[in-house]
Amino acid sequence: MVRHTAAHFWNVTAPAFPFEAGAFRFLLERLLRFESDAPGVPSGGGPPANLLERGHYCTGPMKRNTNGPAWRVARLYTQGKLPLVIRGREFGLRDLRVILSCAAKYRLRGRTFISQEICRQLDWRQPNGWLNERACRDVLRVLHRRRLVRLPRSLVGHRRPPKRHALLHHQRLQHIDLKTPVRVQPKVLRLQFAKGNSAESVWNYLVDRYHYLAYKASVGRSLKYLVWADDRLVGAISFCSPVWRLKPRDAVLSKLGVPVGELHERVINNNRFLILPNVQVAHLASRVLAQATEAAFKDWSWYYGIVPLVAETFVAPSPLSQGFVFSL
Repeated sequence: MVRHTAAHFWNVTAPAFPFEAGAFRFLLERLLRFESDAPGVPSGGGPPANLLERGHYCTGPMKRNTNGPAWRVARLYTQGKLPLVIRGREFGLRDLRVILSCAAKYRLRGRTFISQEICRQLDWRQPNGWLNERACRDVLRVLHRRRLVRLPRSLVGHRRPPKRHALLHHQRLQHIDLKTPVRVQPKVLRLQFAKGNSAESVWNYLVDRYHYLAYKASVGRSLKYLVWADDRLVGAISFCSPVWRLKPRDAVLSKLGVPVGELHERVINNNRFLILPNVQVAHLASRVLAQATEAAFKDWSWYYGIVPLVAETFVAPSPLSQGFVFSL
C-alpha cells in the first residue's frame, strides 16, 4: 500500500488552467495536508485497517477527480467567480480554503465543532463576541448543496419525530390562566424577557399554539418577550434579524443616510406578535407594540452590542389574521 503525498497527487492531476497552476497547487496541497492531520490518520507508515474503507489510502494509481470540492473552488477562482456572497458575507479563496481544511480535519468531530473552528479561524463573531456558529452551519449547508464542501453525516443519528411546542411545554402553563376573558385596560403593562430562560419555553408554547404562523426557530439574532397586563399573561412578541434585501426599504434608508453595508445591522424585524384570543381590550395591541419596540431597541444594544435604527414587520395574508396594528 502506498500513501500518496500532495506532490504525487499534483503530478497525477495536472491543472486544466496552466496560468493559475499556483492557485490550484496551493489549494489542493493545503486540503490534503489537513486531511492527513485528521483524527485517526497516522503521520507515517501504512494505514490502520479500519480506514481503508474511507478512501484516504489507495493501492493503485490515483485517478483524476475533477469533480471534488477543491477542484470546484479552484475553478471558481480561475473563472473570476470569487468571492461568493452567502448570508451577506463574502467568502474568498482564503475563506473557502479554511472551510475545506476544517471540514476535512475535524470531520470525525461533527458539524457543530467544524462550524465553531471555522468561526475561530476566520474570526467570525457576533458584535457581542460570541461565535457566529449557527450562521456558519447555514453557510456550510449552502456550500454542501453546491458541492463545494463535503460535510460529515450528523452525529445525532436518527432524530425523534419533532414535537410541537404546544404539546411539549403544555405542563408548564397549567398554573397560568389563559381562558378567563380580559376586558379591562391594564394599569401596568410589563414585558418579561424570554431568551435563554424558562420564560422562553412559555413563549414558544403560546406562539406555536395560538399564532397563525406557529413557532419556527429563527437563524440569527432574536429577542423574545412575554406580555403581562397587571397579573395576567396577555400575549407574546419577538424581534429578529431583518430580511437581507428589500428594495423599497433599502432605497428609503439609503436616502436617509444609512449605508447599504449597514442595513442588515441597523434594522430589526418584528417577526411574531400575538395577543391571546381571550383578551378583548381596545388599543392594547398598539400599546404593546410601542412599549415592546422601545424595549427591543435597548435590549438589542445590550444583548448584541448593535444599536438598531429601524424596526420592520410583515403580515402574511391569512383568514386567521383579523387586523393590523401600527404604532408611531
